Amino acid sequence: MITAPILVSVYTRLTHLQKTIHALQQNELAKKSELYIVSDGPAKAEHVEAVAAVRSYVRTITGFKSVNFIFRSENQGMFKSIISAHNELLERYGKLIFLEDDIEVAPDFLSYLNRALEFYRYDPRIFSVHGFSHPANYPSEYTSDLFLFPRYSPWGVGLWKDRWEKVDFDESQLDHFFLDKKAVKKFLYVQPRLLAILENKIQAADALISYHMFKNNLQGVYPIHTRVLNRGFDNSGQHCRDNPIYAEQTFSSDTSAIVCSDLQVNPKILKELRNFFGYPTFSKRITNKLERWMQNARPA
Repeated sequence: MITAPILVSVYTRLTHLQKTIHALQQNELAKKSELYIVSDGPAKAEHVEAVAAVRSYVRTITGFKSVNFIFRSENQGMFKSIISAHNELLERYGKLIFLEDDIEVAPDFLSYLNRALEFYRYDPRIFSVHGFSHPANYPSEYTSDLFLFPRYSPWGVGLWKDRWEKVDFDESQLDHFFLDKKAVKKFLYVQPRLLAILENKIQAADALISYHMFKNNLQGVYPIHTRVLNRGFDNSGQHCRDNPIYAEQTFSSDTSAIVCSDLQVNPKILKELRNFFGYPTFSKRITNKLERWMQNARPA
């Protein structure tokens, strides 16, 4: 098996990055994997020193087949910098594993993602394979190690070139989408928290990719037991506020290897994740409709 290159995006968070690299180094496949670090240029004068400190550390990293630097001389913005790095590496290798600089991975993270990239390579339903799993209450009778969910997460993800190159990152496409009320309702049904990001046209690649998956009926492969912890829920991340649900998440005591298998969408898991992301229950939706009806029925 030819291992996928690992791409880690960094900026000014040195302590977070050091923990991310240390966790990757504990993986058996680290020594067989090429590591790439993409570092955007400082956006503000007060960021110059912190960016330089991160880059200085990056030059000392060992434990991988090779360590490669993509250091931007100017600030491109996280959105453009990371996407262009994806484009470059996918063009060269055909696949990659991506992490942000606040991700802590389990010791079997690389072996799982590399196996999954091989196993699902030719399944046209699958857009991506993921190491992270939201801390939801998955049904106890579900026996597979993995499940399908039509949403993208950049918190430790494996990608292929032929899927990635079809994503449209032009936000103007959303104008037509928001005119289609049925499509908006269908999108909201699975991904309630992402709709506001699309509405406000915040440059968030995960929301645009999730929209691409929605339009094309594509799925992400996720583990029941997470192989990734996000340590950015300490108010240090750009889109991550302090959130105990994620900040207190831990790895499962089950350390058995993940088994890749043919998967079908499980309605119970989708329902649980809808609840987790805040989609209103049936009774709440009825209450909301009654409240709107009463407001509209009041005389002017």
